[in-house]
Amino acid sequence: DENVIELLGFSFENTLQQIQILMPQAVRLAPKILELSGGSPGNNKKLLSYVSGDSIQLIELDAIRACNQELYEAIAVGTKSLPENLAGEIVPALEALCILQDFDKEYEAPIMFASHKKLNGIWDVKRSASMFLLLTNIQIGPGKLIDWDRNKSSYAIEEQTRFSLELELKLRDKNLWETLHCTAMKM
Repeated sequence: DENVIELLGFSFENTLQQIQILMPQAVRLAPKILELSGGSPGNNKKLLSYVSGDSIQLIELDAIRACNQELYEAIAVGTKSLPENLAGEIVPALEALCILQDFDKEYEAPIMFASHKKLNGIWDVKRSASMFLLLTNIQIGPGKLIDWDRNKSSYAIEEQTRFSLELELKLRDKNLWETLHCTAMKM
């Protein structure tokens, strides 16, 4: 972890420059692209590939899913040896946690898992710990998808991944997104 450098996201000006170079006809979408990408230059580029039509429209949900493709591929690799029912709980478990900037695996994770409509059954400490172990073993890029954040003294999902997954959840199922936020607020 010593040699991993966290890069800052692009500002509006950097995003605008990138769009002017890659697709000048889409410059008016710069604020929306920055909002959806969280400043990630790679996601800016992916989002531009979803700009279409004479009126230059951005198909938001498809575009944000494309930004999350690396995550879904990492999950597929990390869960290929798991039973289908368990592998099917990985994405909902991540969705349950993605609304949190950081979290405790014993207290917050079980409560968040229990509040997701696709994670059935009792989420006691033992079951939650098993899920948490699966989640922390998934690699994304050079690091782990979920890892201990020394600065926050808690666990956290890699920030760009967390941001994009939460945005996809909000666009796809706003009611669930609101339910998860309400659960987090009650904690």
